[in-house]
Amino acid sequence: MRRLRVAWKRSAPYAIPALVFLGVILALFWRLWTPLDGERKTFAWDAKYEYWGDLQFQLKSLAHGHLPLWNPYDRLGYPFYADPQTGTLYPLQWLIWPFAAITGAPWWIVPVKIMMHMELGALGLYWVCARRKLPEPARYLAGVSFLTSYPVLHNAFSALNWSYAWTPWIILALDAWAERPTMRRAAFVALSAAMGLLAGGMASFFYGALAAIPVGIVELVRHGREAARSARGREYLRAALRTGLAAAGLFLAVVAAQVLATRGLVPETVRDRRGVAFFGTTVFDAVDVIGFFTPRMQGENTYLGIGLILWIGALLVLKPTGRNLTLAGVFVLGALCAFGDRAPFLPLFASIVPTFGWFRRAHRYLYVGVVPIALLAAEGLALCATIADEQTRARVRRGLAIGAGLALAVCVIVFAIRATSTWKPDVIRDAFGFGAISALVAGWTTWMVLGRQGGHRRRFVVIAVVAAAIDLWFARSKVIDHPDVMQPPPRIVHDDLVRKPDLPIAQRIYDRNYLSCRPGTRLGVRDVGGYEGDPLALSRYEMVRGAIVAAPEKMRYVGVAHYYEGGGEDTLPKSGADLAVMKQVAPGQWELAGAMPSVVWFDAAELAPDAGAAVNAMFAAPPGAKAVLEAPYVADRARATKLDLPAATPVAGTLDDLTADSLRATIDAPADGVVVIDEMFYDRGWSATVDGADAEIMPADGYARAIFVGPGHHVIEMSFGAGGYYFFVIVEMLALGGIGFLIYRGRNEAAPVIEDGIGGPGKTPSWSDDDPETSVDAKPASS
Repeated sequence: MRRLRVAWKRSAPYAIPALVFLGVILALFWRLWTPLDGERKTFAWDAKYEYWGDLQFQLKSLAHGHLPLWNPYDRLGYPFYADPQTGTLYPLQWLIWPFAAITGAPWWIVPVKIMMHMELGALGLYWVCARRKLPEPARYLAGVSFLTSYPVLHNAFSALNWSYAWTPWIILALDAWAERPTMRRAAFVALSAAMGLLAGGMASFFYGALAAIPVGIVELVRHGREAARSARGREYLRAALRTGLAAAGLFLAVVAAQVLATRGLVPETVRDRRGVAFFGTTVFDAVDVIGFFTPRMQGENTYLGIGLILWIGALLVLKPTGRNLTLAGVFVLGALCAFGDRAPFLPLFASIVPTFGWFRRAHRYLYVGVVPIALLAAEGLALCATIADEQTRARVRRGLAIGAGLALAVCVIVFAIRATSTWKPDVIRDAFGFGAISALVAGWTTWMVLGRQGGHRRRFVVIAVVAAAIDLWFARSKVIDHPDVMQPPPRIVHDDLVRKPDLPIAQRIYDRNYLSCRPGTRLGVRDVGGYEGDPLALSRYEMVRGAIVAAPEKMRYVGVAHYYEGGGEDTLPKSGADLAVMKQVAPGQWELAGAMPSVVWFDAAELAPDAGAAVNAMFAAPPGAKAVLEAPYVADRARATKLDLPAATPVAGTLDDLTADSLRATIDAPADGVVVIDEMFYDRGWSATVDGADAEIMPADGYARAIFVGPGHHVIEMSFGAGGYYFFVIVEMLALGGIGFLIYRGRNEAAPVIEDGIGGPGKTPSWSDDDPETSVDAKPASS
């Protein structure tokens, strides 16, 4: 029993915050676990339709003894390994694989991963505040602010949160390294940054970097100046340079495999062209700026919390340090970028720094301000709770009371004006009504926090944090319940339709949410659809899909014999020409006549200048009537266009075997010609042999693969390899081992992340009225 008490005493400072934030997450997303009839839901969109299938495909590939490289069962085939959202090289994903394998990879593993990263982000902010020696309630305020922020909740289903959750840990590691630039602390910087990039959301990793890097620079300058004043300036700079370069090298070594694979993919995708229309599209507007101050405002519901705004204002007035002003500036930067093409800021930034133009949906730049707002609010509340000078406290009390009073007055006036015109549902009226209540509560709790009595004040600090958390939760509750965030759990009831012995290889399907949740990837069936909204979809696929959506009968050109549609927006409009070849066999189920075979021999091919022209030429003839090659890829054009048997008809072959990274086909060719295999062409990684001899793969019909053969019976084999990728995977493993070695070697040094901030396990910083560490009357930090 005594050992248990000792163990609990040691672990409590770490376990209690984790349990508290877990409770908050479970409360926010009560629909995930509620036993109430008909109320159970799960995270929407990507969580259901992408990440669950990705996990299953990873497990199947690993079960066959190799990393997942090429997925032939989705979108006509695509390079799975190059998609960063899969998290194949993300160490936390490796921890999920054994659990998923044991449980059979059910859909609820993805929500567990989502909540795990929310917990990670909240705990990271908690420990950043602990390192700053803020009172415990302020630490919880920072974590709750993260969990209830607009970007985190609005994108709860997305991998964006996974990468952004590492931002506090990057700041934490940079803080510690800037204070004392040792190799161990540099290893923590490299590790946290690499985890953020490999988690899957490269866009949100960039958003987090826009917050973390400026803060790291400010801390580096501050500690460098302190070292210079103590005659250790050169020593500090040498150590910072040496360990900083080591951190950068380790980071690059860990992420190189994923970055290089993704970089190779992008030119082949819809993201290859990135003008303002691509990166500037936004839903953020003036109403959302008003929404910063008003709960449940129409628009995107970007409410920051009136209490948090008051405390941030007090901090910036009383302690305009470099760090605090930098955090405030970072928030402003994110807000300006969020205006996208509705303002000149983001196009200007993208013109100067290309990275600003890499990512779509400009309103996601609001991620940039999530961590700064959380840290500033926590610091501001701590400051209000620890002002020792009575005159200063009284001045701040009056100023914040005036601020809360003005907010209250504006809200009451607008509410009254709107109420006189109608008492019917009115978003603006109700928003300002809720705003009045929020201003009243925030003003009162802040007034009490700034009271005279220490114990009395401490109680109201806790009350202020709870009130702010409830305010943010209530303001964001409609966002959480929105169908874009939470949807019913997957119902897999039609899988037997495609569990036919000949279907996985001989025929292709097109599912539009009837079988649901990427049946191709889940069941090993060749599906034209799958995750159709992939921002890294191959351009060749998007051309074909666009033509199919406009004219469903064109599914036959890519070998679709069975089409399924789930109704509503998943239903494709059908013309008379479409219905002439499509037969409805049951509600939502269609069969198509005349589908192109998977393997076809042609005596000669037509040449087109590019992929778009090849697709158009293919659709201009009946399915399987001709092959269209892209001239830039054809070395022997004379052979491609030569007729060996005039008036020879195309000959169907057989797709004998199809696995994740290979295929085997056979053909009996009447003469020299071209064989088209209707699997996606990708200009990297694929190699082919004909009867064991190397052969060149060419793009056909804008999307498929073609190969020259002579007359006779042939066995065609194609395999996908990524030798360079595997090399850099080994480099990642070695770099992670190096990071582990550096951390272990410096184990006698105080852990830079936690113990430095709380004075060791179980210790809590003082935050009494005369605490010199936090009092506004103490000597301010130069940063």
